[in-house]
Amino acid sequence: MIEMDKYQYIQCAEDLITSREQTRAGFIEAARAKNYKAQPYIEQARTLKSLSSQAASPSDLLNIEEIRNSLLTASGLSDKAFKYFTEEDKTEAIRILISEFLAPAGENFVDELENRFLLIKGDSLGGSMRNYVGSVAQVKLVRKILSILSMQQIAFQILFKDDKKE
Repeated sequence: MIEMDKYQYIQCAEDLITSREQTRAGFIEAARAKNYKAQPYIEQARTLKSLSSQAASPSDLLNIEEIRNSLLTASGLSDKAFKYFTEEDKTEAIRILISEFLAPAGENFVDELENRFLLIKGDSLGGSMRNYVGSVAQVKLVRKILSILSMQQIAFQILFKDDKKE
């Protein structure tokens, strides 16, 4: 068996503290990923703005079928929530968005709609980014553990969550 330097092992709690440089690199990696993942939302918002600009007033937005799901998003409903609502419920959510937020914005109602859409999508992006960062950290930890086990010639077995028990 290969002898490892005792300093490669965790000796105390401080050994688990991530260095400033590693933390900085992780934040930069996450920021870059967030910008890539945000791109579809930005494109959707541009399309929403273009299509909603056809409306002469906020209430006219209800007549543009292509933006219905985006109106629901801007109203604060998540894609997961859609399945719990009837079409009437969805229309009511859009009417509330229009009466309480878009109509008071006056002639700027299209910009208000775009901003609300992006705000809700941004919230969704934040949740998916937390999952992404956690997944990246898990992969890095598992790779490190497997590397150490392999170098120490310690036999191991990997069980995947989808593996069937025999």
